[in-house]
Amino acid sequence: MKRTIPTLMLPIMLAQAGAVQALELEQRVDALFAAWDKPTSPGCALGLIRDGELIYERGYGMASLEHGVPISPTTVLLIGSASKMFTAAAVLLAEGQGQLSLDDDIRTYLPEIPDYGDTITIRHLLHHTSGIRDYYQLFGLAGEYPMHDVLTNEEILSVFARQEGLNFRPGTEYGYTSSNYVLLAMILERATGKSLKDFAEENIFRPLGMEHTHFHDDRFHVIENRANGYSPRAEGQFAFNWSSNYATAGGSGLWTTVEDLFLWDQNFYENKLAREDLVDRLLAPGTLDTELTYAAGHIVGEYRGLPFVSHDGSTMGFHANFVQFPEQRFSVICLCNLLSIDPRRQAGQVAELYLAEELEPDEVQAEPVVVSEAALREMAGAYRESVLGDILEFFAEEGSLAFHDEGGGTTVLEPLSVTRFRLPPGSPYRVEYEFYRADSSEPWLLKATMRRYPPYTEAIFDYEPAELVDAADVRLPDYVGDYHSEDLPATYPVTLENGRLVVALPSRGSMILRPTIRDHFQIGRYPVYLEFVRDENGRISGFDLRSLRLRNVRFVRQPNSHSDEAQSGRG
Repeated sequence: MKRTIPTLMLPIMLAQAGAVQALELEQRVDALFAAWDKPTSPGCALGLIRDGELIYERGYGMASLEHGVPISPTTVLLIGSASKMFTAAAVLLAEGQGQLSLDDDIRTYLPEIPDYGDTITIRHLLHHTSGIRDYYQLFGLAGEYPMHDVLTNEEILSVFARQEGLNFRPGTEYGYTSSNYVLLAMILERATGKSLKDFAEENIFRPLGMEHTHFHDDRFHVIENRANGYSPRAEGQFAFNWSSNYATAGGSGLWTTVEDLFLWDQNFYENKLAREDLVDRLLAPGTLDTELTYAAGHIVGEYRGLPFVSHDGSTMGFHANFVQFPEQRFSVICLCNLLSIDPRRQAGQVAELYLAEELEPDEVQAEPVVVSEAALREMAGAYRESVLGDILEFFAEEGSLAFHDEGGGTTVLEPLSVTRFRLPPGSPYRVEYEFYRADSSEPWLLKATMRRYPPYTEAIFDYEPAELVDAADVRLPDYVGDYHSEDLPATYPVTLENGRLVVALPSRGSMILRPTIRDHFQIGRYPVYLEFVRDENGRISGFDLRSLRLRNVRFVRQPNSHSDEAQSGRG
């Protein structure tokens, strides 16, 4: 006899099935954090939001190893550059109050900034298209460390005031740097008469009920229930990495909790703040020739067919990520107090568990591709990145292209077609290399597309063929001397040690300069590039320094500081 389930039982059974599925998902989430979920390790606070509810919240590991205090969803943690979400909101709220305009020249509020001949607007700062150099790297290359030293807005502004140039002309490129958002905080204060801390408290945190959130611009401010930040040392050991010397905010500096960020997340759906179009303005991408993935303090993009909104941050032992899938009304908040944890990866893996049925297929396994040895040899060789000067040197190996990685090993690429290759599956980054040329008579060019772990954003790098110099043929004494930069300010001695050219970076000691192409050198694994320049007589007169967020910092060779062995016009 056929048995039927009473209609009244169906809701109960469905609810039980849903509860079992939820428990299984939570157990799989916990497994992702199991490595840190113990009383001997720092860890993370996690919050999962769906349809307006905080459906799962947990702490893993310890907020304080010293005092044996575990992390919980109410622990207060520093979120680094994710603070930019709130700095942007404050600026847009001030604009809504008529206290500033995004098209204002920043020198209207900050006349200390030099006039570079092109107007830099507040909008340029908001979307990282200003060209202003990164103050962290300016301080670091001058031998000062803003993470540890007491740092004020006045000191940062004095650094910007002496910069003789920009990384690029305003509005022509995208170049992420916290300098933009520190300057936004300064502009906000001069426009409204209130610090970012006070303005955000009055206009964002109090209206949303974020009682445990603040911008930390007072290094003596006592933070109740805060976590310490840590860095890894030897296996199972950690270094205390939190300093209270921050006296500035904007690009970073926000302390908050999972439960407070839940309130911020919900404001995207039911805005409670005093500007009706605030959310639309926060999520409107900046534009150059095309739309950027960076909006106003938020990264916007698409991952496996689903639109997302995100920002992450990393500073002083803390690492944070906020990612929202608005169409699914699903968000992940992951705040960690150990620098070696990547909350982007953790949050991405959690999202993949909960959104598995809605995500499009992930990276498809490449079909076997056979590339002839002749084609591989034709594309093999050295290529130089057009902005920083980074060198990639490919060679044929195992039926594909390969290169030597920083650890001294060999990375063999996976061919996707005759001209497209990618890093093998399991690599920490997803990078594709595409070789192309206008016609068969032209040299090969290279485009590298790097994607950060999901939900990811793209970074594209263009390379041109490079003719590498033979280190044995480079007249190293030509480059010996003392070089001074007013922009930092700092003097770098370049000397010969054991037959190698070395440069002494302040507080970093001597570092080997590796020649790449003529008059170009790279400092090992530290991403700094030196391009030496010559005068009309062919003698070395200085160099331009470049790094990831710093370009064209001019160093001038000091008189009578060259080597006696140097001969003009040779090198």
